[in-house]
Amino acid sequence: MKIVLGRVHQMRGLNGGMENVCARMANEMIKRGHDVTVISDDPDGGMMYFQYDESTHFVNLADYGEEKAPVRQALFKVMRELARPVSKGAAMSWKNRGRALRMRGSIQRALEEANPDVIVSFEASSSALFLDAMGKNHLPLVTMFHFPTAMAVNWDDPQERQALLDSDVVQVLMNADIDSLKKRLPKARAFRIPNAVPQYSKEADPGKERTRHTIIDVARLTREQKQPHVLITAFSLLAKEFPDWDLEFWGVDPGDGSYQKYLSDLVGKLGLNDRVFFRGVTTDVLSVYLNSDIFAIPSSFEGFGLAMTEAMSAGLPAVGFKSCDAVNEIIRDEVSGFLTDDGPEAYAEALRKLMADPMLRKKMGHAAKLEMEEFSPERVWDEWEKLLSKLVQNKKQ
Repeated sequence: MKIVLGRVHQMRGLNGGMENVCARMANEMIKRGHDVTVISDDPDGGMMYFQYDESTHFVNLADYGEEKAPVRQALFKVMRELARPVSKGAAMSWKNRGRALRMRGSIQRALEEANPDVIVSFEASSSALFLDAMGKNHLPLVTMFHFPTAMAVNWDDPQERQALLDSDVVQVLMNADIDSLKKRLPKARAFRIPNAVPQYSKEADPGKERTRHTIIDVARLTREQKQPHVLITAFSLLAKEFPDWDLEFWGVDPGDGSYQKYLSDLVGKLGLNDRVFFRGVTTDVLSVYLNSDIFAIPSSFEGFGLAMTEAMSAGLPAVGFKSCDAVNEIIRDEVSGFLTDDGPEAYAEALRKLMADPMLRKKMGHAAKLEMEEFSPERVWDEWEKLLSKLVQNKKQ
């Protein structure tokens, strides 16, 4: 098969979960004998952060330039502003029509060069642009969800909603996402395929006696989603009780740095400068997992939680919130970790149970590793290959 993995948005230089999944999928499909083209829109150019098989084809839509239609673009802008006070959805529709006009020629040229059998789009907004460029007789198209249903799509945008209905399949990560999508769009064709999780041959020993023990959080430093300030506050409630424990954050502030400064100031205010550390990024995250004791994920929402599942696959128990989508499906409470009520106090109590009991950490960490076998790459990529092959065959019939 010739497969296009596409996102009409920036991808180069980014190291988020979506970009990680794209690289893994490209590499695996090439390994299985398929031809893969990755389409992105990167006006500033650059290189992909994650490593790709050398035979991967890359297309940057920005290299083709945008469609020039100043009169129609001006009309779309006028209509958008006229619609804005009346209907948010209508205003967005006019805005997106303008974007589709600008990108149509570039996408058509990219697809002509790639000549794919099937397209995997990494978001609904990109699917809308691919569908617009292809017209009525479009190629099989899968729209991926990387977040919970409520957040994976701009539900005020009529083009995104229609793109989901026009997609041959909407791939979701969790069982709850199927039900949630069906409530919003009963006719959408939802199919669950989780993310692939590496199956490490090495296993951490979170029950090991150490001079210093470590809780880790591997994630971007963002206030609304990842909530590292909640974890810092929870740790502050335990710091005196457990003087041989530290907290490490592996990730950076993707914004202007103001939130990371806030976090550093919070650590100083709590008197934890010698106990809480911001380590930045690493190219050897497995070593981080293997030398840690607990994985903390204080997120308010997740699509799947790649870092969490990787840490669990390495043998670490995990602590998350009951209210957090995806996390509450993956962590089995009191088996592979703990699910807590919202708030730093409840979170601290769950951490306390693990920090105080090395045998419990070891038991739960081993259970976590075994449970991640459900998401083994072989199983997940088999599911993807079967789905894509079926869509291509159906199109040919």
